[in-house]
Amino acid sequence: MANWKLTLIVPILFLSGCVGNIQDQPDSNLNAIVDSNTDLITIIYEDGEIISASYPTIGFDFSNSSSSVAQLGVDPGDGRTPTTLESTTGNVIEIEYQNHGLYNATAFIINEDGTQENQTFQIQIDQRIEWYENNTGNPQALPFDTNPGNEWPPPSHFFMNSTIENPSFVEPDGREVTVSWDIGNHEGICQTNNGEIENGESLEWRTIHFAPEGDHEIKLTIEDGQDRINVQHIVEIIYE
Repeated sequence: MANWKLTLIVPILFLSGCVGNIQDQPDSNLNAIVDSNTDLITIIYEDGEIISASYPTIGFDFSNSSSSVAQLGVDPGDGRTPTTLESTTGNVIEIEYQNHGLYNATAFIINEDGTQENQTFQIQIDQRIEWYENNTGNPQALPFDTNPGNEWPPPSHFFMNSTIENPSFVEPDGREVTVSWDIGNHEGICQTNNGEIENGESLEWRTIHFAPEGDHEIKLTIEDGQDRINVQHIVEIIYE
């Protein structure tokens, strides 16, 4: 019997112009980065007057975005008008924040065809207050506002570290001093503390207050004693 080989010829179809032209959708033209997502406002008082105020600036860098971008912009998320920049004049927009809070800042671009693309960043701005009074017999109250600079929820907490010094100006005639602290808001006294400070010594009170709302005030009172004191309050308003 003769051996037969059956050869099956399968035609190969080259579908030119079909497979070769399938491409993914183009990536977004917007690629912004921020130099920091968290920063700090610092206010320093001396004898009741502001002597220094430092407000953070957050930089939004668009240099990795497409070259077809016509305009750059940042909405800071605090109700202010967005800051815009023509792409031909630079790649970085800097936003200064003068109020503590959590902000949804939106970086955006306007493409040459008029379409807009957005990218959102959460920015956390905390605040630190330093209060100093030297050689005082009648300490002033320290007021501060825990309301954020937008309509978002209040801070997680504020922390206070207060140090009162009864310095030895004249030895051995210095005397002990009794002081009391009150932390209050619109509802009344939130926290209170007191203590006696021997001549040449100091007394510290550290405390924390969660979910504060509205205006607060730290009031220090000399309850007994005629010595003059040095006062240092440090308040940190924190978001988490």
